[in-house]
Amino acid sequence: VDVAGNGILTQDPSELKAGVYTQVAFLIDLGNTMYYAEPIYRTFIVAPQIADVTFGDSDVTYDGEQHAADISIVHKDGTAPDMDGVSVWYVGTDLAGNLYDSADAPVNAGIYMVYVTYVGYAGDVIQYVGFNVGSLIINPAVPEFDVKDGKVLFDGKGHALEITNTNNLETIVIIIDGSDNVTI
Repeated sequence: VDVAGNGILTQDPSELKAGVYTQVAFLIDLGNTMYYAEPIYRTFIVAPQIADVTFGDSDVTYDGEQHAADISIVHKDGTAPDMDGVSVWYVGTDLAGNLYDSADAPVNAGIYMVYVTYVGYAGDVIQYVGFNVGSLIINPAVPEFDVKDGKVLFDGKGHALEITNTNNLETIVIIIDGSDNVTI
């Protein structure tokens, strides 16, 4: 506090971490015992900074592998933290109608809500927090296959149709003449 009584107290904000603080103001009478003032106590809170949690391209095609949402986190000063304080949760339904509710990234084609929370620490004190909800869409894959030229003369016997799956999907169903199902 300014000795002239201006009541100005300054504190470098970079020295303060998020938390609850008590500020005490009192009068120090240097050499004159005529003045006495009770100390004044005030509590103030320094809240954690809000970090920006954003989503990148979260629209992918099924390939039999897990697909995590593309998430980025940036502090207000422009720095990107490590992802240790990030929690991600997926909730949705795949195209077969199965409910999915897990911290593990989904595999199956479907639409999933993605819930992201971030808590960043400086030592043992929370300095940053962030939250966002986005979506992850895993589109069904379009089967790709090659059919070997299967020209044969009619002889009343069954003939094999040679098909090669070129994008490694698990099952391809081909309907021949609308009457027979062949599973490959």
